[in-house]
Amino acid sequence: MYLRINIKSFRDIPESLTRIKLAEKMSGIVNKKEKWVILGKEEIALETLPTNYGGLRYYFLCPTCVSRRNILYYHTKNGEIGCRDCFNLKYPSLNRSKTDCAYYYKLAEKEAQKIDPSYVWDGRNNEYKFPDRPKNMHRDKYNRRKRKYTRYVKEGDRLWLAGVAQSFK
Repeated sequence: MYLRINIKSFRDIPESLTRIKLAEKMSGIVNKKEKWVILGKEEIALETLPTNYGGLRYYFLCPTCVSRRNILYYHTKNGEIGCRDCFNLKYPSLNRSKTDCAYYYKLAEKEAQKIDPSYVWDGRNNEYKFPDRPKNMHRDKYNRRKRKYTRYVKEGDRLWLAGVAQSFK
């Protein structure tokens, strides 16, 4: 398990020595003036670059590969800190494939959220309720989105059933 540490959480910290709390089990000390952060047992260097509009932009220097990063990851089991490349982490979207039913269910949810932004997918009860047509939306546009939604749900169901059938073979 990895805890994500973003440089943005350090943006509003004063220049002097400051104690911070990042998560329930992690705290640290920041010194922007001398450009370092202590997280867990590791000291991490900070690097700054001037921005075009004045001021400075802060970056972490990864303790493993010494590259400039906005986000570092803390390994909760062994306490190591490193970047995405050092831990060989991939983005969740790269782990999905078009042979996964969750991919199509997510697409269906996105299609419904174009009609109603508060829509949340709840496929557990097999009630795939598409939101009602908003008052000022053209019927053609609404029907087109509903057809796409239905197509994604059917494809997701087909792949889910194929996976269930495969598990019984």
